[in-house]
Order: sequence, then structure tokens, then C-alpha cells
Amino acid sequence: MLSSLGQDPGSAGAPWRKQSATRFSERLARPEDWAFRVIGPVGGPLAACGAAWLIERLPGPAAPDGRRGYIGFMCTRPGARRRGHGSEIFRSLIEWLSTRGVARLELHASPDGLEMYRRAGFSEDPYLAMYRMSSSPK
Repeated sequence: MLSSLGQDPGSAGAPWRKQSATRFSERLARPEDWAFRVIGPVGGPLAACGAAWLIERLPGPAAPDGRRGYIGFMCTRPGARRRGHGSEIFRSLIEWLSTRGVARLELHASPDGLEMYRRAGFSEDPYLAMYRMSSSPK
């Protein structure tokens, strides 16, 4: 997934991988504010996956209670694309967030997923997202 977004994931022993696995396990233990969906045969290769989770910000007009939903980790293996797997997962995650009363949903779109997200009613934020990266912790 990271490589398809132009990021270098580093080696199999890259330090971020262990921390990621730990955080992922922690989140899976909290199903009330985290959902993970996969498609693929049991014991076989993963065809597609995606996740959604609740985030909190200060309340505002678009999210009066401050809760928002975030959809991420949407990824379909190249050999499994164009079979509706991503759409199925995406619909399931939107439904999961909807049942929790979350009205404002956010995501970051890759070029491959942009049209699917637009068809689902997502649009570009009118505010430009900006990032600043400091040096990595050791």
C-alpha cells in the first residue's frame, strides 16, 4: 500500500513496523471505536482491506459533538482489483460509522480511489491540508 502511494516503507525490520503492529493490535482490542474489514480466503492471500475509526476534534458546525469518522488503509491487491472488493469494504465502513451517529467522514484519497470516493459523495476539502515533518525519532 505504501509503495503504491510513492512512499518507501523501508526494510522488513524497519522500526516503524513493530510499533505499527502494536498499535494495530491495541485498536483491534477496542471494537467500539475501530472497524477493520478484509476480503480474502481464510488462510489465503488478502484481496482487499480497509479500516474506519472515530476521531475527536473540537465541536463545530459540521460536527456539533466533535466526533468525526476517518476511513483509511483502503487497499486492494493488484490482481484482485475491479471486482468490487474495495467498494464493498468502503460501503461497510460508511455504514459502521453511520450507525455510530457520525455525520462528518474524512479520508485521504489515492489517485486510484478518487472516483470511488467522489461517487460516494466525498469532495475535496475547501481548505488546503498542510503538513510539516520534523526529523524522525530514533
